[in-house]
Amino acid sequence: MNEIWQQIEEYLKASVPTVIETLNPPATEVEIQELEKELGHSIPNDFKNYLLVHNGQNDPTRLQILCEEGTLLSTEAIIDTYRMLNEINESNDIGNIEWWSRKYMPITDCEGDHLSIDLESGEVVMHVHDSGIEKGIANSFSEWINYKLLIFREGKYSVDDGYLDYWEYSS
Repeated sequence: MNEIWQQIEEYLKASVPTVIETLNPPATEVEIQELEKELGHSIPNDFKNYLLVHNGQNDPTRLQILCEEGTLLSTEAIIDTYRMLNEINESNDIGNIEWWSRKYMPITDCEGDHLSIDLESGEVVMHVHDSGIEKGIANSFSEWINYKLLIFREGKYSVDDGYLDYWEYSS
């Protein structure tokens, strides 16, 4: 995981160094243990290894995102978001769709949508706040983050006024 992040950071340094400034230092073992205790589940090793590199992002502007799926959440923000989503889901006001489940761990936030990891399978899914869970994003966090690295390697992004713009989502 360190090698992947080193490569991503090289691309960021060259293109949008302001994003690097938003990346938090590593999570502590205590922070990771607190997260796992809250989840009632071990987190996948690849995500744990990521947390030992960067504990999410601190970007109050929400403009210096590393990925188009939103701001990377810290362990504290994951816990807060997880609690909120569970409370909403368990209020029984959602309907008959799979809107959320305690088996998901949110890892990004984008205006109420959350890239999440299925703690049972390790699959990366997208929680869309007004429709539910979209599956098939990636088989694992490692696969997802390697795809982000591939976007940089292949130059499938641009920088517009100092902000990343990913071509795969541009018209």
